[in-house]
Amino acid sequence: MIRRRTDAAGVRLGLDQRPRGLDRLLEITGTLEHLTAPRDESGGARSPGTG
Repeated sequence: MIRRRTDAAGVRLGLDQRPRGLDRLLEITGTLEHLTAPRDESGGARSPGTG
């Protein structure tokens, strides 16, 4: 939901310098790649293993 809202607002959410515990929580919930995936030039998230 956060990613959809930031995309709709035209802003980027950055999760820099995350503590290990947050990375682990994002990994457990399946949101690590979704929230930290690099963006392509068109503004969309790249799929892991592409680009």
